[in-house]
Amino acid sequence: MAIITIVHKIGGTATDADSTPVLSSEDASYGVKRSDTDAVVVADGTAMTKTDTGTYTYSVTEPATGLTYLYSIELTYNGVTTYITGSVAGAATATSSLTGLGCDFTSLRREVGRHLGFDETVSNWSSGEVQIVNDCITEGLRLFYHPQPINGLAHEWSFLKPAAILETTAPYTTGTVTVSSGVVTLDSGTFPSWAANGIIEIASNGTYYVDTRDGDTQITLEDTSVTEATSRTFSLYRYSYDLESDFGALCSKITLRSSAYTANGYIESRGEHQIRNWLSGTIESGKPRYYALRPASFNVNVGTRWEMLFYPMPDAAYKLAYVYKIDPGQLSESAPYPAGGAVHASTIRAACLAAADLKENQYKGELWQTFMERLQSSIALDGEATSPDTLGCMEDTTPTIVYGNHDYRRVIRDGSSSIEYGS
Repeated sequence: MAIITIVHKIGGTATDADSTPVLSSEDASYGVKRSDTDAVVVADGTAMTKTDTGTYTYSVTEPATGLTYLYSIELTYNGVTTYITGSVAGAATATSSLTGLGCDFTSLRREVGRHLGFDETVSNWSSGEVQIVNDCITEGLRLFYHPQPINGLAHEWSFLKPAAILETTAPYTTGTVTVSSGVVTLDSGTFPSWAANGIIEIASNGTYYVDTRDGDTQITLEDTSVTEATSRTFSLYRYSYDLESDFGALCSKITLRSSAYTANGYIESRGEHQIRNWLSGTIESGKPRYYALRPASFNVNVGTRWEMLFYPMPDAAYKLAYVYKIDPGQLSESAPYPAGGAVHASTIRAACLAAADLKENQYKGELWQTFMERLQSSIALDGEATSPDTLGCMEDTTPTIVYGNHDYRRVIRDGSSSIEYGS
C-alpha cells in the first residue's frame, strides 16, 4: 500500500494547517495519478487524514503492485494556499529490495515464515499465517528493543535515544480583540493553530486561559464572564508543546542552544503541578527557566502522546535541545526497517526466530540461546560505539579567586564559589 504523508512545520515545529489538506492539483485534474500512464488513481479534492499535530496522511488503494504514483497536495496556512507535489512508490513484490547486510520487514517475514514451515511465497499465505508471522516479528522486536537484564545489568540502546530540538513560539500579537461573554474576536490576522494551548493577556483587562480555538478569528476563554467592548491590544502566549509522536521518555537535561540564556545553560525540571500552580497565579513571560512533562489526552488510534510545559511562558522563539528515548513502532511494508541498523541485524533476526520458536514449541530452545549470545555481542558493540575516550577533567570547575603563587592553598567555600588564599 502506498502511503502519502506530509508534516507541516513552522520554525521547525509541527503546526496544523488552517484546514485538513486535500489531494488536488493546481489545474484540478488529479489528486494522485500513475507515473507511467497518468491514469488518475485518487480524484481531485480527496481529503487527507490528520494523524498528529501538523501531520496528514492518505493511503492509496493501488490497482497493481510495483507502481510509482505522482501526487499533489493543496495546503492552506494563514490564508495562503500552497501546492506540494511529489512521488511515492507503491507496494513492491514479495522479494526484498534490501541492500547491504541489514534486515527489513520482508526479509524477517521470509525467515520467520520459513521457520514455521509456511509457503516460500508470502502471497500464498492465509490471513491467519500472515497474522502469526507479524505477531512473531513484533514480539521479537520487543525482546530486542527491551532486553532482559544480563548478569543483573539492564541495557538501554544508544540508537533509541536520538537528539531533538524544540523551538518555542513567540507570542502572537497581531491586531486587536474584543470580548463578549468569554468569546474573543480578532479584528485582523489569524489566531495560530496552537491557540487552545495558550494564555491571552488583554491590555487594561486581564490574563486568561484559552479554552477552545473556534476559528481563524475567534477563541473562547475558560472564563466566560469576561467582556471587553473596547478594542484592545493583546499577547497570546503558548505554554505547552506537543512532543514527538514516538516520544517515550526524556533522557537528558534540556539545554538552551546558547548558554548565555541561563547561568548553567539548561532549564530545570519541576513537577507538573508546580508549573500549573505558577500559571494559575501571576503570569510571567520571558526565557523559560523551568519545564514539566505530562501525558497529553490519550487517543486509541495513536496511543499515548506527551507534552511539555514551560515557565515563564516563552516570549520569543528559543531553541531547546534534549535527548529522548523513542518508542519504536511495528514494522510494515510502508515502515520496513527496524531501529539499530545493519550492525544489529543478526540479533534482530535471532530475536524474531526465538519468538517464533517460543510461540511454536512453548519453551526456550536452541534459538533462544542463539538470540542471547547475539544479544550480548550487540550490547558490547553498542557500548563501544558510544563510550567516550575520556570522562573529562576530574576537578572542581566552580569559579575561584586565587591570591598568591604557592604550592598549596587553604580554601574557603561559600556554597557557590571558592576563594583560595596562599599560605
